[in-house]
Amino acid sequence: MLARVVNAQLAGRVVSRARAVAASSATHQSARPPFTPRPRASSRRARGPPIVVVVVASSSSSSAFAAMSSSAASAPPPQQTPPPPYGFSSAFDSGNGELVSATADVLTVRMTEEPFTEADGRRHFQWFHFRVTGNRGNNLAIVIANAGESSYPDGWDGYKAFISADRKTWTRVQETSYDGAALTIRLSPTPSDCVHLAYFVPYAHEKHLDLVARACASAAPGPIVTHETLGLTLDGRAIDALRFGEPGVWTPEPRAAGLSPADAAAVVASTASAPAWERDGGVKRNVWIIARQHPGESMASWWMEGFVGRLLDPEDAVAKKALRRAVVRVVPCVNPDGAARGYLRVNASGANLNREWETPSLERSPEVYHVRNAMDATGPVDLMLDVHGDEAEARSPHTGSLAFNPDTPRRLSTPSDAFQLHPDVRSYGTTLSRTASSSAERARPGGTTAEPACRANSSARTRGRARTFSACSRSSTAARRRGTSSPRRRRCRRGSTASG
Repeated sequence: MLARVVNAQLAGRVVSRARAVAASSATHQSARPPFTPRPRASSRRARGPPIVVVVVASSSSSSAFAAMSSSAASAPPPQQTPPPPYGFSSAFDSGNGELVSATADVLTVRMTEEPFTEADGRRHFQWFHFRVTGNRGNNLAIVIANAGESSYPDGWDGYKAFISADRKTWTRVQETSYDGAALTIRLSPTPSDCVHLAYFVPYAHEKHLDLVARACASAAPGPIVTHETLGLTLDGRAIDALRFGEPGVWTPEPRAAGLSPADAAAVVASTASAPAWERDGGVKRNVWIIARQHPGESMASWWMEGFVGRLLDPEDAVAKKALRRAVVRVVPCVNPDGAARGYLRVNASGANLNREWETPSLERSPEVYHVRNAMDATGPVDLMLDVHGDEAEARSPHTGSLAFNPDTPRRLSTPSDAFQLHPDVRSYGTTLSRTASSSAERARPGGTTAEPACRANSSARTRGRARTFSACSRSSTAARRRGTSSPRRRRCRRGSTASG
């Protein structure tokens, strides 16, 4: 009843006020002179009578409004999914991984696909590298959901992911399992408040620059090291090359076993069967060693670090002997763009560089274009070693090479000819390369790991393709010494070009 009286009083006041305003306006209009047009220059507009809106509230509308207000006040706020109690990121050098979902116990990630590769007819992916922060002491299952769709799913069988709390010491996560579709990495518990997980031990571009700078800063009694930028990648990174030693002629070391006639005869006998170049000396051999055409094979960079370290060591007898006889040119990382982008197989344009050697181009594969031109410019290549990793050999790197024996009847004139005749042969032969892996293990900061990212080639050599080529290589070498041909080697060449 009280509300009805108050509403009536308010309505009456509003209506009275409106009538008074209307009467005053009518009186004002009647007192004004007749209308005359104003000059157009004036922009002032005449004002009409004010518009009055009268709202009369009834008791029913008041009660309805009160009910709506009460209902709105009592409604619970919309439910929001709480953020996970940890952080996730892959936005750094060689990072790869997209967040799918995250709960307190399970983190689901997808590996990012690379640009389409025409030579392979697909988008590659298998490399991952990301970090988890703020989860120290808690159990966490990390699920890589698209592992079964990766480029080499067979590589997940028996695979153990790598983890590091300081990005120097890396160990295997033993609780890594693969069910044919997803890869699950269980941290029980998470060892630190910031952990990095990766497909293999990463080798960042900064470490590559450190390696190049360390080699160039070496001084006597070590070898003379000359740096050359062969060209630029599509992302503008330099393609670094290191030359160990100077071109020229070498002479054999004096051979002496004693002063007696028997000792002198022994020296003559030891050199009688040696090739003329080994016995008398001659022009230094031209050796090229490259690595990391496939950026996801980071173990190749660790191998290269050990290899360069051996060449720089003035106390290494094997390295000293090799550099006395050869000029060694090293390209530590052929594909720095792919490595920095977190790719597995390709460069910035999506080119698989190991398939570009026949017809490289500046627009698609400038890395191969510049390296191949530099090789051609140095003259006949006596040995070219290409260092790779193998997804099916998760614990060992291997080296694929084009091996040119200096005593073969037909010397290949350019690397271009070599790739046309022998595009992807695997070899594991040189003394220096066999021990470079263990040197890389010693050189890596933080000591050894539970499963080294780079180790000797012994297990890789047992693979069928390598074993076949090794047998063919030995057979062909013996045939050359006998002065006969080697059809078995030709068969081996055709059968060894499937992958790499």
